[in-house]
Amino acid sequence: MPPELRGSGPIHDSRFTYGPANIVANFNDLHITEARAISTHLPRELRPEGDPRAVQEIVTAIETAGGQIPFSEYMRLALYGRGGYYADGKVAFQQNGSGMGDFETAPEKSFDFSRALVVGVCALWDATGKKPFNLVEVGGGSGRMAKDMLSTFRNEQSEAYSNLEYFINDFDGMKPRQQETIGSSQGAHVGSYALTSGEEGHAQDLAKVTWLDAASETALQELDNGRPTIVVANEVPDAAPADIVSNVDGVLRQKMVAFDGTYFTEQWGELTPEVQDYIERYGVAVPVGQETAISVEALALQQKITHTPGFAAFINIDYGQFGPAFYDTEPWQPAPVSISGASGRPHGQWWTEAPLRTYPRGFHPLQMAGELDITYNPDFNAHRQAAEEEQLRTVFAGTQESFIEVCGMPNSRTMFAIREEIDSFFSEASKRRIDRARELFADRFQVLVVTNLTGVDFETPKPLLSGYDELVKLVGHRS
Repeated sequence: MPPELRGSGPIHDSRFTYGPANIVANFNDLHITEARAISTHLPRELRPEGDPRAVQEIVTAIETAGGQIPFSEYMRLALYGRGGYYADGKVAFQQNGSGMGDFETAPEKSFDFSRALVVGVCALWDATGKKPFNLVEVGGGSGRMAKDMLSTFRNEQSEAYSNLEYFINDFDGMKPRQQETIGSSQGAHVGSYALTSGEEGHAQDLAKVTWLDAASETALQELDNGRPTIVVANEVPDAAPADIVSNVDGVLRQKMVAFDGTYFTEQWGELTPEVQDYIERYGVAVPVGQETAISVEALALQQKITHTPGFAAFINIDYGQFGPAFYDTEPWQPAPVSISGASGRPHGQWWTEAPLRTYPRGFHPLQMAGELDITYNPDFNAHRQAAEEEQLRTVFAGTQESFIEVCGMPNSRTMFAIREEIDSFFSEASKRRIDRARELFADRFQVLVVTNLTGVDFETPKPLLSGYDELVKLVGHRS
């Protein structure tokens, strides 16, 4: 029997739907067969029972805590503990629209994203007086953004390239693939500098990079070389351990995770002091019958970043919204895994609207601990308020589309006009590049730039990126 559970007791019991011992315990034979078959189309094998190291750490944490832990603790261990999804380097990144992989980020869609980001970094670097500087990427992904930024600096911003030292703050399990990407043309986009760089260019880029172990609590604080530090993070806060808070009949409750000897189960418990403080500090008013995701740790990470020695600016890019997002509170119920796309990868959510999602898609957050990514939608207003409470200035707060437009990309309407104009006489590769760049304009992505620098201008659009200037002339407008 499981230990006595604390808190308000289970509002519902859906333990039959998931657990470390079964990937789809209540699916019919057809769906079980499909779920097993699709694993052959994934870049890595998924273990239905989860990573045994991660499962054991979570079970031990639950037992040590007396029978339950906040969902954020489950998420932390599943992603960053022993055998965790990120800590163990299990992430399979989609590249060049292959459909093979767990998810696809903006740098994997188009190298123009990284080119625009270089323009933004240079605007901040200019405000330092063009001093030698540190450029820190928190969460280096596949290394694609680092490679495209470094090769862009080398080809388009040579003065900045000669003055920067590039740091990647990530887990050691991610380092080998990042080194391979940065030191070669592996997975490079068509038309990108990474693809056309010779061995000397690849070697120069790789020599620019130093890795900081994200498992160390003091890695960023030890970066003390007297240089100003500019930090960039793309889709990092969404993977910070998050808590789920629901208004149950007028009383706020927090999602807890227990273990019944076979399955991880969910229940509502009382708010922890940290979550209570967040709710009050950022004015989160959860409507009755709805729930939201919040992350105390995402704000703690931001504070760690802004306290980095020589801190100058932080560019924070992620999906999310300015303000909390609310969803109807319902039991986490499963839906059949559908087969979609040429790759036959699993796709589909376990709920219609929910504050969490998993990657690969189609699985429950409490399934396959250590094998899945778990994310939430960050509240950028909370991040902005926390930064401004530290006397930092917000110099940009808006959509990713608005940010990359300020940094030299044509806007979505112009990109559409370009695509229509080139349809009849450009190569298929060029059309594909434009199509992929247009995917950067998804309205659910936000950007927040905070700094202690003065004279930073993210309101006046920068000159168009090379290549796009001629295309814009072709269609005759930028608006």
